[in-house]
Amino acid sequence: MRAVYPGSFNPPTVGHIEIVNSAINRFKVNEIHLVMSEIALGKEKLTGPSVSDRVEILEKSLSSIPEASVLKTSKQLIADIAEGYDVVILGADKWKQLTELDHVQRRLKSLKSKMFVLRKSMQLSIVPRICYWKW
Repeated sequence: MRAVYPGSFNPPTVGHIEIVNSAINRFKVNEIHLVMSEIALGKEKLTGPSVSDRVEILEKSLSSIPEASVLKTSKQLIADIAEGYDVVILGADKWKQLTELDHVQRRLKSLKSKMFVLRKSMQLSIVPRICYWKW
């Protein structure tokens, strides 16, 4: 199964790596791409590490996880980034952002035409961090 984990990863954290491991173990993912938008939607004025620095940090952090790799994209919407994947992996913070009413209302027009892609073509998974959730 191919998975995509979109995010700004600003800054990259141990939690991101835990989510990758959890997704691989829970959903039998054999390929997972952490995809970072060059200009993250709603985060155009981010400060902190550059996209290139974040990619480098993540690549080093994921070096022992052969299923994982890091990609950059010019796409901004999750539906666009997720096209062609079997499952979309979201951390709880991203899920909260997507479900906040004002966020949804601001982007409803552009999202409305694209959300059907997520519903019809792939599984959407909210993945817990392994160390905080015991099943």
